[in-house]
Amino acid sequence: MSMNILIVDDYMVNRIILKEIIEDTGYVVFEATNGKEALDLLQDNKIDLILMDIEMPVMNGFEATKAIKNDKNQLIKRIKVIGITAHDINDSSLEISDFSIFDGFISKPFTLEYVLECVKKNLEIVA
Repeated sequence: MSMNILIVDDYMVNRIILKEIIEDTGYVVFEATNGKEALDLLQDNKIDLILMDIEMPVMNGFEATKAIKNDKNQLIKRIKVIGITAHDINDSSLEISDFSIFDGFISKPFTLEYVLECVKKNLEIVA
C-alpha cells in the first residue's frame, strides 16, 4: 500500500526538491502552494502525512494546521503535520504554543537524510 504525502509550500523550488526526495522512496506526492489549497485537497484525497511550510500567502501553515487539527472529519484530524521552517523554534520571541500544533519540524535548509528520517518516522506512527 503506497502512502500519500502532501507538500505545502509557496516556493516552487522547495516543492520540487522535497518531491524528488520523497518520490524516490516510492511515496505518492501531492502539492499545494498555500494552506487553503491544502485544505481543499484534503477533501478529495487520502493523505497520510503533510509537510507544511509555515510562512505562505493566502493561508499560512499555522492557520492551515489549526484547521486540520480541529476538523470534524477524523480522517483529516488524525493526519500528522510536519512544519517546515527557517525559524529557530527555540527563539524566545516566538510563541512556543503556536508550534505545539505540529507533530514535528524540518528546519531549512534541510538535508535529504533528515527529511527521509522525519517522513519515515511519522509514517510508521500512522501505519
